[in-house]
Amino acid sequence: MAIWGGMTVENQYSVLAMEPYAAPSHMAFLRGLQAYSQHRWELLTLPPRKWKWRMRTSALHFAAALAERPRPDLLFVTDYLNLAEMKALLPAELRSIPTVLYFHENQLTYPLHELERRDFHFGLTHLYAILTADRVYFNSHYHRTRFMDALTEVLKLVPDVQTDAALATAQSRSGVLPLGVAAELSATDGIEPLSRPAWILWNHRWEYDKRPELFLAGLRELVERGYDFRVRILGQRFREEHPVLQELRELLGPRLHDAGFPKDRARYFAMLKECDIVVSTAIHEYFGHGVLEAIRAGAYPVLPNDLAYPELIPLSLRGAGSPFLYPVELGVGRALADALEVVARGGRREERLRLRAETERFSWPRLIHEYDRILAELVTAHPA
Repeated sequence: MAIWGGMTVENQYSVLAMEPYAAPSHMAFLRGLQAYSQHRWELLTLPPRKWKWRMRTSALHFAAALAERPRPDLLFVTDYLNLAEMKALLPAELRSIPTVLYFHENQLTYPLHELERRDFHFGLTHLYAILTADRVYFNSHYHRTRFMDALTEVLKLVPDVQTDAALATAQSRSGVLPLGVAAELSATDGIEPLSRPAWILWNHRWEYDKRPELFLAGLRELVERGYDFRVRILGQRFREEHPVLQELRELLGPRLHDAGFPKDRARYFAMLKECDIVVSTAIHEYFGHGVLEAIRAGAYPVLPNDLAYPELIPLSLRGAGSPFLYPVELGVGRALADALEVVARGGRREERLRLRAETERFSWPRLIHEYDRILAELVTAHPA
């Protein structure tokens, strides 16, 4: 029996988390679970490199690692692990460990480069993993729906094999559990008119699916229309600098603060709290963790009315005419201009306060109880 948060916890279980692709957002998720859960978490990870090799070979690594340590009560694995292969490699006494499979991404609906072709093999790897797991969760309803729709279409292509039962099992076994955000990220200050230029935040990975060229085009519109603003650039970088970064420097000059990608979370949170507007021009987003963190820190969101973004917004503030969701076909320039005018005068106070308040449902102290309940139920239903 353990004491957790001033409460007695009678059933505290050991959870072994396996992450073959330990990207910063994936690690923030696991560390949140580790920090807030009543259960005991151990993390096994591999660096976020060569995702195709990770999906094909990480089962070898994690099967060997699991066989060398004490038997955990539960496994928590993510979508880059070929769970069916890993369990086949385990000694018989370890194959029955109850397992949760969590989807951050999937390889059936992830947007491709212009000349890239879809390899259905990786999507079928997901299917076998789902059929091997005891519980399966996606990080948003949008993500689950997109995956299941794509899987349905792929399985229609299969010759001579009946796949209806596998599809039905995949659908019935899967649900939705959102990501959590740090409890300390919650704006406490009021909403007042600005006495300085507004700060616009870009905090996304610098990759093609986040479409930074659309962000650049929107900022160019603001400059041409004479708006006064500042821009802060955050987000994960890669070896080769994205060409849009240099164009941003030329367009904005000293109005651009390129903060790189801070590894220190406290410093990152502090910079979020200094920003007034957070913007996305993505064509792919299964959850929007970085945007959610910025909203929690007090930023006014300017987001496509598409992808998983509407799920971050209170139901009463979604749909056509939402102050926070812009029509994709109109581009981001006009939406950014409207946001600059709103934050400059401290406008839409009621909607912004409601938005902030409703992000509390994603805070780890609120969300962790659902995770812990699910894990405890799964362990008790599968005694060693």
